[in-house]
Amino acid sequence: MPCRYSGLARLPAGRASRRECARRAPYTCLRLYTDAAAVSSQDATPQQAPPRPGQQSSALATIIQANAPYRTLVTKTQAVVLDVLPRLSSRRQPTDQRFWDSILKYAIRELDEMEEQCREGKARSPLRVLVCGVGEDSGARELVTALTEEPFSSSKAASRWENVQGDRLQIRSDGLSESNTREDDKDSTFVVSSPWLNALDAEVFELRRPLSSESASYAFRAHVPIIVRNPAVTSDEPVPLPIHSPLKLLILNAPPRGPLPDHPTTIAVDTQRAAAALETLNANPGSPAAVQLYQHDFAASNIQAVFDAIRARISALGPARRDARRTYVHGVLLGAFAACHDALANARSECETVEDRISALERRVEEYREAAPRAVLQNGNHVTRALEHTERRLTEVLDRLTWWRMVSRVDEVSNVVADAVERLWCTELEQHLVFHTGRLAAVRAELEAEALGLVSPEGAPFASAVLRNDLASLAVTPSTALSPVALTGPVHVRRAQMVHYATPRLHAAGQRSVLLAVGGAGAGSATAIASWFASLGVAESVLNALVAVGMTPTTATGAGILVALASVRVAMGRWEKAKRRWWGDWKRVSEGLERDLKSTLDTVMRQRISAVPDMACKGVLQLVEQRREAMAVQDEALRELEAEQQALSGEGKKQ
Repeated sequence: MPCRYSGLARLPAGRASRRECARRAPYTCLRLYTDAAAVSSQDATPQQAPPRPGQQSSALATIIQANAPYRTLVTKTQAVVLDVLPRLSSRRQPTDQRFWDSILKYAIRELDEMEEQCREGKARSPLRVLVCGVGEDSGARELVTALTEEPFSSSKAASRWENVQGDRLQIRSDGLSESNTREDDKDSTFVVSSPWLNALDAEVFELRRPLSSESASYAFRAHVPIIVRNPAVTSDEPVPLPIHSPLKLLILNAPPRGPLPDHPTTIAVDTQRAAAALETLNANPGSPAAVQLYQHDFAASNIQAVFDAIRARISALGPARRDARRTYVHGVLLGAFAACHDALANARSECETVEDRISALERRVEEYREAAPRAVLQNGNHVTRALEHTERRLTEVLDRLTWWRMVSRVDEVSNVVADAVERLWCTELEQHLVFHTGRLAAVRAELEAEALGLVSPEGAPFASAVLRNDLASLAVTPSTALSPVALTGPVHVRRAQMVHYATPRLHAAGQRSVLLAVGGAGAGSATAIASWFASLGVAESVLNALVAVGMTPTTATGAGILVALASVRVAMGRWEKAKRRWWGDWKRVSEGLERDLKSTLDTVMRQRISAVPDMACKGVLQLVEQRREAMAVQDEALRELEAEQQALSGEGKKQ
């Protein structure tokens, strides 16, 4: 079974017991490398003489020409990222536009560094291998120990975090010149003696804490990100991972059970067993049993697969390894595209959610509109009962106002009837309407709060200060104000019609009937008296007039009395007719009351109760439509960039 060390003959010579154990031990396991020279011959860049100026210029021109499409594509992607991704409160969130803008700028720096190294003849910077864990007890620290600690070495990788203040540790081999390390990577450095790192020309970075949104930028800046997680204890919480990096490696910290599937990016490793194997060997290096146990446990932990995977990824980059940075740029572009697609998907989901909220609000408004006539007017039954009750009480008033009683109060008829109408006309209905106006005010406040919630700044996807200001202004305008008398207007109008139109007509009719009665009674009485005096021989002129028309005084007296009585009777009839006309006006006014109340209620619901929600729904729907149009443009631009990236990736593979 492959093992990190092939035999004890390769172990450093120490005490005599160690050499004896080495001579006695019959181990023949293969290791990742036989020695530093052997590995260097396979993976390290061949040592060549410095290029002449002409060769250097040609190589620089080739690099610049190869980097140009990458640089252009990254610049275009930056513009799309700034247009598509939101600007969050924290720039370290992987969904924030500033996060990906900084990562894309870092990718451009990678290309600039490649050109600068060729221009100035500098040695290339080592590849960055980042090991980070997802969740607690991921085993990332044990994995780094197994990767970097050499048996019998003076450096103790297990204690590398002692006296380290920062959250990131750089682990480099003593064979790697510090001048080759980038300035932004010189945080806290731990030097180990690792022919493996020397051969790969790489350095390992490790995070103190599990990977989170705050430290995600480190993972997205690594050439070879190694993500370690323990599936037994790690929850499936969303953690930003550089899953689009072509050189990524996922480690499951779990003992391999049975044959492992052939997966190019996922390896099952028992990191604790590997670290324990190193501890066992370092605790008793002269013991053959310890050496045998180390080799057995180290091989059983499957760490060898990690070495092979890292070596395969780096070896595939070619001898010059210039493709490492272009490969890194490919991964950054894919990650940025994925972030933009996620942002667009979230935006579409937000549009659908807001449209659902708008539909729900519109349904509630419509439900209130349909329920208002039933709740307030009870389908007209409440109005009918109120009018019947008012009619009974006014009938009592008018029945008491007979003609004989009216004659003595003829100038007060209008006041008496108007006062009765003011006191008795649908007073209970008016109180009922005022009560329901208060309930409608509560409904309005509820609907307005929900409408303002669509455009409120507390995390709303379509927060609009302009629309919110328009809604607030509409809510306080007099045309939408909901006063206690908002629904009682028709009652007041119909009451005023009875008071200012029908009642004055009744009053005038009463006055005319009194004048008719007085005039007729006076004329008849005068005729009767004159005829009586004529019969006594007192009024000869009257007697002569009666004789001329063929009437006797007795007949004339009776005719005068008849005229007086008839005029009174006619006056009484006209008064009763005037009252019947007043009741006719009452019925016409009453019949229009229910219609006016329904119309007023509908107007109040549209202009005062649902004015703000209707305006909010229309305004937000316009914003949603604008958002969808913008997303269509953004999606098209993103697809064009993806097509360019795929074409560029295909050209890179051909080269």
